Amino acid sequence: MVEEQMVTQDEQKHPKGLYVLFITEMWERFSYYAMRGIFVLFLVKVLLFQDAKASQLYGVFTGFVYLMPILGGYIADRYWGQRKAIVIGGILMALGQFALAFAAFISQTVPNYGELFMYLALGTLILGGGFFKPNISTIVGSLYSKNDPRKDAGFTIFYMGINLGAFICNFIAGTLGEKVGFHWGFLTAGIGMVISLVVFFMYKKHLGDVGMTPTHPAPDTPAEKKKLMYLIGGGVAVLYLILISWFFGFGEIMIKGLKIAATVGCIAIFYSVIKSLKEVPAKNKILVIAVLCLVKLSFIVFFEQAGSSLTLFTDRNTDRMLFGFLIPTSWFQSANPFFIVLLAPLFSKIWMWLSRIKKNPRTPHKYAYGMISLAVSFVFLVVAAKLIGTTGIKISMFWIISCYLFATIGELFISPIGLSMITKLSPDKFVGLFMGVWFGSISMGSFLAGSFATLYKEGTDLSSFFMIPVMTSLGVAIILFIFTPKIKKWLGEVH
Repeated sequence: MVEEQMVTQDEQKHPKGLYVLFITEMWERFSYYAMRGIFVLFLVKVLLFQDAKASQLYGVFTGFVYLMPILGGYIADRYWGQRKAIVIGGILMALGQFALAFAAFISQTVPNYGELFMYLALGTLILGGGFFKPNISTIVGSLYSKNDPRKDAGFTIFYMGINLGAFICNFIAGTLGEKVGFHWGFLTAGIGMVISLVVFFMYKKHLGDVGMTPTHPAPDTPAEKKKLMYLIGGGVAVLYLILISWFFGFGEIMIKGLKIAATVGCIAIFYSVIKSLKEVPAKNKILVIAVLCLVKLSFIVFFEQAGSSLTLFTDRNTDRMLFGFLIPTSWFQSANPFFIVLLAPLFSKIWMWLSRIKKNPRTPHKYAYGMISLAVSFVFLVVAAKLIGTTGIKISMFWIISCYLFATIGELFISPIGLSMITKLSPDKFVGLFMGVWFGSISMGSFLAGSFATLYKEGTDLSSFFMIPVMTSLGVAIILFIFTPKIKKWLGEVH
């Protein structure tokens, strides 16, 4: 009773550690999205990649960024703890951004060496993200008790920090990258990552002991130490082998094999965890995690077009002149984080208010609404593509911004809620692992997003291309509505 009264009196306040993680993640996302906003443009305009190859490589990079957290989450759970993993990951990411800046610089004079060094830089970025991403989210969840009503709101606030960094970066790094030199944009991304690390070190006292030790520590034996070395060494070897294979022209074959291996691996993880659990309710919660991951995957396939096909569409088909100033293409990628920052506090308050009046929609319904909103976002692109085909002139920026608005609304129904649900549904000793699996579903969605983006071809009927996300997203929403009663039973007391 005492604990319940304390939560009730303090229900509008959040732990100070949340705001430390908010700022840390804000600058890390500044770094990542600064690079993401200009990466495809760099590939097409400097390295002279074909659209399909650039989009596919973008999908490979983002796919690995979200696949590597499976390894990073497991190592933190068993060996390092979340805090150590975050520091190591942050250092690697900073080094990767600086290496990418060097690759862009030498690409101006020696393109082949620049391209090769780019793959090495991408690998370092991916490794760092694998240790950083799942573990900072895990620490956010650890700041709250299992069924704390503030948890969803806390993750929404954290998600707002993510997008505040993503919003700012394109105006700085994007402008420098497109108007001065791409190496300046990547250099700015590296500086952002350094700031993230400094903030984390300066204010770590507000986190207490959270994340200091592994949640499911492995025995301190020579065999376990050797296993850790094999895990890290194997992950590094496979990652760089696949990335370098793109330089020699057989990367797509490697990625097909990786997709199969990743799918089999995720199925094996779910099977082994379910088998290890004795109680049926606990097993059912793992099934819900599987459903959430599948829906998230389908969402990402189309949402991640923002960095590939949608960037190219915006660059070539949108009237970007405003009062005599040509708006850089990368600026449009700030539309999504701008709407997140604008709308996340509203959504946070709505979830808290609906919880108090006991009208908060269950997670399957929130996911279905998110997929419907994603479908609406692509309707704007279908209409815009039709206008281009009919008139032959560039479209207004209204169509692109409207697309980002409704995609963002869909994201707010899915992404922060999913992060919160993973921490609620996972057994305590597997929270880091399933946070990695959550990011793994984003990874598979990103790989598929790169493959889907290769269908984008200038000079063809682009309205048909954009209609595919509309119909697929609506189909997923309908399936969710149909199976909601069953999923509710699996959720049990978890909302």
